[in-house]
Amino acid sequence: MTQSLLKTVWLSQMINKWHLCDRLAGLTLVIIFILSISVPLRAEYSPKQPSINLDDVESGQLLMRSGNKLSSAILLSTDIKIAVAGSSSRTIVSQRFINTSETWAEGVYVFPIGENAAVDTLKLRIGEKFIEGIIKEKFEAKVIYEEAKAEGKKASLIEQQKPNLFTNNIANIGPGEVVVVQIEFQSKLISKDGTWELRVPLVSAPRFDISVIEEKIEFGSSGFSNKSINTDYNENIDVKILGEKELFNPVEIFIDLNTGFDLNSVKSAFHKVNIDKLSNGHHKISLPGPISSDRDFVLRWTAKDKDTQTSLFKETQGNQEHLLLTLNPPLTNKNKYSPNREIIFIQDISGSMGGEPLRQSKIGLEMAIKRLKPSDKFNIVLFNDRYLSYAENPVLATAKERDKAIRYVRRLNSYGGTEMYPALKYALKNFRSEKSVLKQLIFLTDGAVTQESKLFSLINRELKTARLFTIGIGSAPNSFFMSRAAELGRGSHIYIGDMDEISNRMTDLFGKIENPVITDLELILPKGFVAEVYPNPLPDLYAGDPLSIAIRGKNASGIAKVIGKIGNQKWVARVTLDQGSDQIGIAKLWAREKISNLERNRISLSPNASQKVDIDSELLQTALNYGLVSRLTSMVAVDKTPSRPQGVNLDTSKLKIAIPNGWDATQFEYNYKEIIPQRLQKMSSNNELLITASLIQKSEMYSLPQTALNWKSSILFALLSTLLGAIVLITMGRKNNV
Repeated sequence: MTQSLLKTVWLSQMINKWHLCDRLAGLTLVIIFILSISVPLRAEYSPKQPSINLDDVESGQLLMRSGNKLSSAILLSTDIKIAVAGSSSRTIVSQRFINTSETWAEGVYVFPIGENAAVDTLKLRIGEKFIEGIIKEKFEAKVIYEEAKAEGKKASLIEQQKPNLFTNNIANIGPGEVVVVQIEFQSKLISKDGTWELRVPLVSAPRFDISVIEEKIEFGSSGFSNKSINTDYNENIDVKILGEKELFNPVEIFIDLNTGFDLNSVKSAFHKVNIDKLSNGHHKISLPGPISSDRDFVLRWTAKDKDTQTSLFKETQGNQEHLLLTLNPPLTNKNKYSPNREIIFIQDISGSMGGEPLRQSKIGLEMAIKRLKPSDKFNIVLFNDRYLSYAENPVLATAKERDKAIRYVRRLNSYGGTEMYPALKYALKNFRSEKSVLKQLIFLTDGAVTQESKLFSLINRELKTARLFTIGIGSAPNSFFMSRAAELGRGSHIYIGDMDEISNRMTDLFGKIENPVITDLELILPKGFVAEVYPNPLPDLYAGDPLSIAIRGKNASGIAKVIGKIGNQKWVARVTLDQGSDQIGIAKLWAREKISNLERNRISLSPNASQKVDIDSELLQTALNYGLVSRLTSMVAVDKTPSRPQGVNLDTSKLKIAIPNGWDATQFEYNYKEIIPQRLQKMSSNNELLITASLIQKSEMYSLPQTALNWKSSILFALLSTLLGAIVLITMGRKNNV
């Protein structure tokens, strides 16, 4: 009886357990369904930003580094303020960016500037950190930066990649953090062809690399090869821009133009501007609104009195006086004699010249051909990724030959890459006339190439008695290549940025190449005044070209003389050195001129390894003494505020922070919600991925990809789970009622 009762109780307990398990199974399936429909499907996908090649930078941009890839941060605003005083300008470029990546990142800020600019100041605000740059030797600055980056500290490093292109690495930028970058530099302004010009580079055209050139490697006395310090900077190996139209970088420009003399005219070459005249020599210039960074901004002005083209400014630093003397020799040539010439035109027909640049260039080349005399000889060399010539050797410029050449030019089209080196080498060796004939090489290009130093070495080695003239074509020519090539080629350079400029600019060039140069220039200093003078030696000049001389010495006084020859006629200008007007920034311009002179000497003097070491040592010391970024010096940033304490949540309320003394509060102070578009503020407390979208496009809804968590299968599974759960519950309910 007892055993029978125990069995009955045991059987009853087991049945209840089965019922409970069935109920739990049904309940579990229902819960699975609820979770399936309540938890949002999250796609492993987010809108990607375009990847950027460092050489494809079209304006100041902040690139975010993730692993070995670079992608562009979103540019919120660019503000450029320029103060022009006499013969120099001070430029302050302020830009705001936001880190749109999901992780802490390193930013690479890339910005083009004028080739003669002296970069001396870097200020940043990264989130709530203020950091300011100091000049160090390049390797030392790199070590300081890398150590700070590894320790998770806010840090920055600004380096010169070439005289008109700089990069700034910014370490440890948090997700969603705003970065304010401010760069300052001093620039020299001189009159050319009677006109002053202020060029603000806003775009750097994509450049093409030069193919491999086999060269002999030489070793210095230390046992190490003479390797360029910047060889680790490759402008083309990263990735190409995927969508240029999405890179819209609005810029606002304000200029305080205080020339110190009455103006005859002031105008913007390519943009509409507002001009507020305060006096005959003082104007405020601004844009009506933000402009796109798709072409350089150029402002030009002329003086009522042509004598104002001669100027002398000075600045005392330490116990040294620094002077900047600008002279404009006679604009016209009274000598009627015009020698026979042999001219070789080099015409760029590569892909970067497509559209407006090639149209401008063809018109300019046609004008030049029409100006040839029947006794002149000429040839045309074309190049893209190959080269070819109009004739095997230069031909006489008869009327028939000129007409034939013009028809040849009108049929030209642009395509292919840019292999400038072989074409330039061929042209330099194509001259055939006697030594007494004036040989001239005229280069029409946008200069969209890298490795300019190889081209400069070729010019210096092969040009011999010929003269090289460069014509910069398009909205953003490589001004560094244009000016340096003309300097080494003992010629001159001009820019053509618009169809309306072609006639006047080409006329200016003809006035130079058809007139004898002003040669044998020399500066004779007063007795007892010892000074460093640059450029050294003084260059030859063409009609309309200015002569700018930077001088440093103690107790500058007395009368200096600049002498030269125009043909057989002697030319003399006398300058009273103690009459210079004080102007801030002249010392830095002197230092920049010396650095440029040393860089030219590394090419033009063909120095050996030991001499290069001496040149570099002098260059390094000059840059350090005057606080300038150069090939051998960099600017590394020092954190101005303490690091965030450990354990402090990023969501905690933030106290109002103080702008460092002397910084422009209007640029570095901001309200996050006011400057960031709403669609870029969708960021969780856990610093999840900040949704990215182009600032020039309307907000877009991104549809989830069908592969995200296999959403169709998930819904089908949820429905089946619901059905099975319902069946189990109904069945168990019926059994319990029986």
